[in-house]
Amino acid sequence: MLTLTLTSLKYSDPEIDIGLEAPAGHTGPIPAGLAFAHWFQRTLPEALDGVGIGEFPWVTYKGHGLELSYAGSRFDLVLEIADRESATWLLTLEPRKGLLPFRRKKRAAGFEALSRRLLQHLEHADVIDAVVEKPD
Repeated sequence: MLTLTLTSLKYSDPEIDIGLEAPAGHTGPIPAGLAFAHWFQRTLPEALDGVGIGEFPWVTYKGHGLELSYAGSRFDLVLEIADRESATWLLTLEPRKGLLPFRRKKRAAGFEALSRRLLQHLEHADVIDAVVEKPD
């Protein structure tokens, strides 16, 4: 699993999510970060050649998730706001796990390469102010 702490003043503004439609089937309040999730959905396929991205983001308890596919494996990218005042976001990338224990893969193919490419994309993105924490 790859976990990063990012800062983005642009997407921490509460006004940025106003007017965006909730993901299909979601009722209730929408957590912060819907516009940020849409940004990932737009920019990742262009920046990371060979990465497929699910058409629909979903709402998590504290944020939003996207499905990525790369090198024949599927991954979950989850974005949550950690602190709106300091514009801090938590980004997690992890291989999708199967429901049956005997069918789970120990390590999804392409995870390290996808992690490196995602980190490079974030370091050069104009809406990311800083990557506060990097993986070991």
